[in-house]
Amino acid sequence: MTGEQTSAASTIASTMQQMSISFGVATASLATAFFIPDRFHTNSQQMIHGVHKAFVALGIFTTLSSVVFLGAEG
Repeated sequence: MTGEQTSAASTIASTMQQMSISFGVATASLATAFFIPDRFHTNSQQMIHGVHKAFVALGIFTTLSSVVFLGAEG
């Protein structure tokens, strides 16, 4: 592998890492928006409850994806 190919691969890997972070933030914000019923007219207790539900949903999603990737390895 030449230096030019290594540089291109490094750039692509860095870009993919940044895109993964962006998709994670977008998914978390969409999940939170989904679990907060009316975000413009809610009180703080309803807002916190919605955020907790989003954390649980994202945790379940992460666990399921881990199981899928563990199964794909073997």
